[in-house]
Amino acid sequence: MPYPDEQILRCEWADCQHLVRCFPGKRWEDQRLEFSKHCERHAVEAVRVLAVEFGGISAAAELQCQWRNCDARLEICEQELQQNPNRLLELAACHVTQHAHHVIVKQLGRKLIASKGWPECLLNSAFCNSLADQSPEPAPLRCQWDSCEYFTCNTCAFYLHCSNHRFEYERPPPQQKFRQYRQREHRGIRDMPCLWRGCDHVCRSISNLTEHIRCHSKEKPTACPTCGQKFFNNSKLQNHLLRQETPNPVHKCDQCHKLFSSQRILSDHMRRHVNTQKCPHCEFTLPTPSALRRHLQMRHSEERPFVCTEPGCGHSCKTEDQLKVHSRRHDRSLRCDICDQHFVTTHFLYRHLSKAHGFDQLSQSAERVYACHLCHLVTKDSRCLSRHLMRRHHLSRPAGFSKFRFEPGTDGVCR
Repeated sequence: MPYPDEQILRCEWADCQHLVRCFPGKRWEDQRLEFSKHCERHAVEAVRVLAVEFGGISAAAELQCQWRNCDARLEICEQELQQNPNRLLELAACHVTQHAHHVIVKQLGRKLIASKGWPECLLNSAFCNSLADQSPEPAPLRCQWDSCEYFTCNTCAFYLHCSNHRFEYERPPPQQKFRQYRQREHRGIRDMPCLWRGCDHVCRSISNLTEHIRCHSKEKPTACPTCGQKFFNNSKLQNHLLRQETPNPVHKCDQCHKLFSSQRILSDHMRRHVNTQKCPHCEFTLPTPSALRRHLQMRHSEERPFVCTEPGCGHSCKTEDQLKVHSRRHDRSLRCDICDQHFVTTHFLYRHLSKAHGFDQLSQSAERVYACHLCHLVTKDSRCLSRHLMRRHHLSRPAGFSKFRFEPGTDGVCR
C-alpha cells in the first residue's frame, strides 16, 4: 500500500515495468537522477541493437523511439557521422531523458493539482507523451554559466546542474564582480547578477534567480498530467486548467477584445498593454525592464557573441535562442514523412503539410486569415500582408518593430 506522500515514476519504454518509488525522506534530486539514468540506458541499448543490426551506425540508420505514444524518429546525416561517430547515441540519450523529465514534471503536476483542488484537464490524453510541441534541444547540452564547462546528454542531469548554480551566491560571486558585491552587502542590498554568458539580468533573491536560470536552461518544472503540456511555473498550469473550467469566457480585455475565463488571468493579460519603459534610442515603449533590455540587444546593438560551431559556417547570433534556431538548419530531425523534405522549425513543417499534402488541421497558421484594411486583399500569410502594406500602400513599420502586428477582429479575420 503506497504512503500518502509517495510518488511513483514509471518507465514507459516499450514493455519496461521499471518504477522508482519516491519517499518523503529521500532526496528528490537523487530520485530524479536515478530514474533518468535508467531511461538513458534504454537509449544506449537501442543504439547498440541498431548498430548490430546494420553492422555499425551509418547515415542510413534510423532509430525509432519506443516510448509509449511517441512516434519520433532519430537520424543523422553523413557529415554529422564523420564529425562525431557517437552523434546518434547523443541524440537518443537526450531525447529519451526528455521523456524521463516529462514523467517527473507530470507527476509533480498531478500532486499539485490534487493538493490545491484545481479542476482536471479536459483535453485529449492520447498525445500526453508527445514531445512534438517542444523545440529539439541540441545534444549534448552545455552549461553557459560563467566559466562552467559542464555538458551532458542527460536532460534531467542538465536541469539539475544549472539549477544548482544558484547556490554560488551563498558565498561571494566570482572575482570580477566581487567589489560590486561587497559594496551592496554593506548597504544591505544583495543583488545576484546572472552569470550566464551574454546575460546581464540581476535578481534580488535566490527564488528569482532559480526561476530566471530556467529561461536559459529551458526547464519547465511542472506539467499537466492529462494532456502533457509543460509550464514554466505553477500559475501557468493553474491558468491552463481554469481556462477549460469556464467554457464560455466572460472577462473581456478592453484593448484587444480577447476573452478570459477569470479576472486574475485577465489582470495578468492587461499588464502587457501598459508600457512603462521607453527606449532611449527610439520612440518604442515596452511593458517591462527585461523587454527593454531585449529590445536594446536586438535593435540597437551590433554584438553577436553566439557563434555557430558547425565547421565552415561561422554564422553569429545575438542571442542563444537565435543560435538554437539557426543550428536546426544543420539538423535533419524535422522531416516530412510523405516526401522526405527537411525543415528548420515545426511551423514550416506544418505549413508544408498544409500546402503540399492538404493537412490543414495540422497548421495553426492555415486556420488564420489576414485581410488588408485598405483594400480587398485576403491572404493566409501574415508576411505577405506585411509586404503588401509596405509596397502597395507605402506604410512603414512602427518605430522599434521588425514587423506589423495583426489582431483578430470580431469576424475572426486578422487586420
